[in-house]
Amino acid sequence: MIAHVHCDDTALVSKTLCDNAPVAPGTEKAVCMLDQRDIRTKIQTVERALQAKLGVRGRDLAHTLRRAGRRLPSRVRKQGAILAQAEFMACNPKLARQINVAPVHTAFIKVITHLNEIDVGKRRMDRLLGIAGTIAFNILVITVAFIVFLWWQGYV
Repeated sequence: MIAHVHCDDTALVSKTLCDNAPVAPGTEKAVCMLDQRDIRTKIQTVERALQAKLGVRGRDLAHTLRRAGRRLPSRVRKQGAILAQAEFMACNPKLARQINVAPVHTAFIKVITHLNEIDVGKRRMDRLLGIAGTIAFNILVITVAFIVFLWWQGYV
């Protein structure tokens, strides 16, 4: 009977347990167990990526995700919520045993994949172009309003 196996050792365990070994169905998926260090490492990786790509910091991952707000798509926010719940559960040893590994791992992969796709330079350029467009539009409106005012007063 295997009690706990680290995620890095699942290949070794699945190789050791051949197909005809007496193992309950679905046990192979449940063999992998994350410990508090693994979860903390994943959470820190996501927090660093959020800070680098979006410039968002927080007390914990849940707070960081709240501050990121709508800059993240809803599907990524949902995956981040799974990671934040795992972070909360990992702090308590009894709750840490109840963490389901597969959703946490897939959530980590999806969040990191999305954050790695963000181009910081392009976002910065888009923001600057948006500000420049707003300023140009405001100058145009003020100029037109001034010309209309001069025309109304009879100077033009």
